[in-house]
Amino acid sequence: MRKNQKSSGDMKFEQYLRKAETISLAGHEILIWGAGNTAELNKGVIFEEGLCPDFFVDSDPAKQGSRLWDIEIIAPDDIKKHCENPLVFICSVQPKVCRAVKMQLMEMGIVTYHMLDEVVWGRHRKELMTVYQLLETDESKEYFASVIVSRIKGEEVSKINRKDMAYFGMEQFGTGNAEEIFVDCGAFEGDTVEQYVDVKKAVFKEIYAFEPDQRNWEAMQKRIGVLTQKWNLAQSRIHLLKGAAGKQDGSMRLFGNIDQEAVKVREDGEGETVPVYALDSVLKDKNIGFIKADIEGCEMDMIEGAAGCIRRCRPLLAICIYHQSSDLYKIPAAIKELNSDYKMEIVHYGDLYTDTILYAY
Repeated sequence: MRKNQKSSGDMKFEQYLRKAETISLAGHEILIWGAGNTAELNKGVIFEEGLCPDFFVDSDPAKQGSRLWDIEIIAPDDIKKHCENPLVFICSVQPKVCRAVKMQLMEMGIVTYHMLDEVVWGRHRKELMTVYQLLETDESKEYFASVIVSRIKGEEVSKINRKDMAYFGMEQFGTGNAEEIFVDCGAFEGDTVEQYVDVKKAVFKEIYAFEPDQRNWEAMQKRIGVLTQKWNLAQSRIHLLKGAAGKQDGSMRLFGNIDQEAVKVREDGEGETVPVYALDSVLKDKNIGFIKADIEGCEMDMIEGAAGCIRRCRPLLAICIYHQSSDLYKIPAAIKELNSDYKMEIVHYGDLYTDTILYAY
């Protein structure tokens, strides 16, 4: 099939987006069901798209009666007490939760509801279709379409890659290169660095790993210590930077709690202040060969802060594009604009709406 030719699958995918395009907010009270991490990650999108709710709804009694962004969180049973004509946007990355919420709404007689992704993507149908046509392979288009349709419907993603290792499964990303400098944005406890070294058989030049959370950073130090002994690596080849990759050099606060594996950096966070590094600043003299990013919704900021590097070096990119609804159209477009020579593929790995990764090479 030619790259710009549409199949029947393409047309079905576009039909869902065209239907989403018709969603109207007029005459409704707006509610977002889910006052948790997914809503927090999508805060910018929600305000940007004018979807700020009259109320949040959450089934967790501990949240009910409190406020998120100074907006009251109510119980499901209180929806009709507060609203005459509610329009509910479901905000969760778990298909089973989306299914349960839809069933609960129908039992309550509330029939006007959508996934939060659906209304956002309907407004950006053209951008999503442009990304779809940019993708290099039919299989990649199938992954992309499957993620979009499944998240619009609030159902399990139908096409999942359960064979290849995320980040390094594609040949271009898994082959050792003695001159390659690998940058791991969101290194967590060093698990991806370890995978990188193992997959590459320790054939690389340097590694720069960014992680802002103190506990994760300490765990990463221990893991890298073992790794350097295992492969007899000079410690000077692996650089661990305690901080986040972002748009510009500065600082932000951590947002999250001890029960969350991944913390975020935000201007209005409540945790410790951590450094933020623009890759163009801290690695400006380096010939970067590979950037991986899984940084809790800050991927676009990282790309802006690495714009010069992406133009100059054209590194391999493995970027998570699932944290915010807008990631699926903004991130591929931004990368293509920075360097039009990139080829792109998208793969989805998990049972949830997470682990959708964009590969640019």
